[in-house]
Amino acid sequence: RPTYRYGHRVHESVDASIPAGGGVIIRTDVCTDHDFASDLEARRRKNLWYLGIMEEEVKADPADLSRHMMLVVAYHDLGMFDREVALAERIVRTWPMNPEAHFNVGINYLFYGQNPVRARSEFRESLRLQPDNPMAAGWLQVAEVSVLTGINTGILCSKPNTL
Repeated sequence: RPTYRYGHRVHESVDASIPAGGGVIIRTDVCTDHDFASDLEARRRKNLWYLGIMEEEVKADPADLSRHMMLVVAYHDLGMFDREVALAERIVRTWPMNPEAHFNVGINYLFYGQNPVRARSEFRESLRLQPDNPMAAGWLQVAEVSVLTGINTGILCSKPNTL
C-alpha cells in the first residue's frame, strides 16, 4: 500500500508491514536467518557497495528522512563513527520534531561521541516528543548513570560492528 513505508532496513519493520497492508501474521516454527559473508573483507566490500547506494539515495531525495537514517546505519556498519555522529546531528537539525532522530543522536553521543550529558538531553527530547518510547526511557537511565558516576556506561552496553 502506498500509505505504508518501510522504516530503516526491511527486516526491522516487516512484521508491522504485513497487517498495515491488510495481511495477517501466522506464527509458525519456521525460522529465517541471514547468511552474512563469512570472509570479513568480502563483507566490508559489500558494506562499502551498500554505502555508495545509500549516499546516492540521499542525494536523490534529500527530503526523505528514512534515507538519511539508513545512511547512518551504513556508516555505523563500516565503523565510520565520525560520519555517523555528524549525520545524526544534521538529521536532528533538519527534523527537530522527530523523536527517532533525537534518540539516534543520543545513542551516537553516548557511544561514539562519549558525551553522556548531550546523550541525556537528546533522550529527554525524544521522550518529550514521544513519551511512550521505552527504548529512549531505558537509554535515558543509562545516560543518567553515566552523568552521575562519570563513567560512560553506554560504552559498556554495546560493542560496535567495525566491518
